[in-house]
Amino acid sequence: EKMEKNNRKSGLVLLSAMICLFLFLAIQSASAATYQYGDVFAAVSNGEVKHYDSDGILKATYDPCVTGYTTGMAFDSAGNLYVTCFSNNNVVKVQRDTGTVIQTITTDSGGHVESIVFDALGNFYVGQPDGTKDILKFDSAGNFLTRYNAATERRGTDWIDLAGDQCTMFYTSEGGSIKRYDVCTNTQLTDFASGLGSVAYALRILPGGDVLVANTENILRLNSSGTTVQTYDAPGQNCWFSLNLDPDGTSFWSGDFCTGKIFKFDIATGNKLKEINTGVGSMKLWGVTVFGEKTIAQVITLEPNTDTNYVGEQHTVVATVKDSDGNPISGVEVEFEVISGPNVGTTGTDTTDANGEATFTYTGSGDEGTDTIVARFKTGGQTYESNQVKKIWTTPPIELCPDEYRWNTSVSSKGYEWDPFPTLFRAWN
Repeated sequence: EKMEKNNRKSGLVLLSAMICLFLFLAIQSASAATYQYGDVFAAVSNGEVKHYDSDGILKATYDPCVTGYTTGMAFDSAGNLYVTCFSNNNVVKVQRDTGTVIQTITTDSGGHVESIVFDALGNFYVGQPDGTKDILKFDSAGNFLTRYNAATERRGTDWIDLAGDQCTMFYTSEGGSIKRYDVCTNTQLTDFASGLGSVAYALRILPGGDVLVANTENILRLNSSGTTVQTYDAPGQNCWFSLNLDPDGTSFWSGDFCTGKIFKFDIATGNKLKEINTGVGSMKLWGVTVFGEKTIAQVITLEPNTDTNYVGEQHTVVATVKDSDGNPISGVEVEFEVISGPNVGTTGTDTTDANGEATFTYTGSGDEGTDTIVARFKTGGQTYESNQVKKIWTTPPIELCPDEYRWNTSVSSKGYEWDPFPTLFRAWN
């Protein structure tokens, strides 16, 4: 009888441990491919994109292009990932958090679409190094709008970035210059910079007008006059190609196609902050993007990207409005709306302060589920909408493994020793 009781106790302890383990693994699995601010996405050829967290831990691998080179990427306001399929001459839209391709957008035959950037209204532009070499513009639904026959160097309109004025397109053409084109007036502009000394690839415009550019042997920072003021590099890296900003606003990521490594640098100090080895080897890493990146073309952004609370608690989001140079704008009335989820239809307004920030606080008065929230403001007859953020509402969990059943500090002077027969099961003794 005593043996039977011990077996029964041991069985219950084992069952309890298995339940705890199952719940832990289920939670880990459910969040495996969720996009979080700072997550890094690497286009690694073979039609694939690798998804890392901000510390460089691989979360998922997607196969949006199926075959061929994958290159430049960007996110729309809903957080969907757009991937340029260089070899296939198209752009694919990948659903946020799932990795599922939900749209394929055709570009010029033989153009080898390589880069993509969104404007403040949700339209997007793509650069093409070959074929027509034109910059193409599409609306937010993926419909073709127009093309721009911009001047080129060795290749076409390889890598592009749109200035905050929504008109000036900065681009490189695998030469030694950063060129510019006015997409509002359809006019070629003077070069932003020339004589960079190597082959220039991906670039990003910073608030205030500085520009970062991957320049093969190193990465350059140029001031608003086009003069090189800073250089970034890492030992053994001589093929800098891709480049994107981190959402923290103080750092950026760049990839080397010879080593297949990605590095994070501090913009101000030039210090190397992190390193990711994709493991794909040479001539396969052709694109890097970061979820939550704030490009200069975005005039309103919303944070935090994702948060979780219990139903009945309050949640606050902050919208930031900036001008074409990335400076905060005060006195702007911002409208907030929950556009889907258990609290759909909840709205609010606030006016931006000296930091360009407006806030919205609401109570989760609906059921469990995920709210999607946006912020908007109007000016000059246009409505500008922010990125969409998520709010997850849950109910307090049932504690299948509460602390008092897991640990019994009274049985050991050391404390935190596992109690094989916790209070819950002692009634069986």
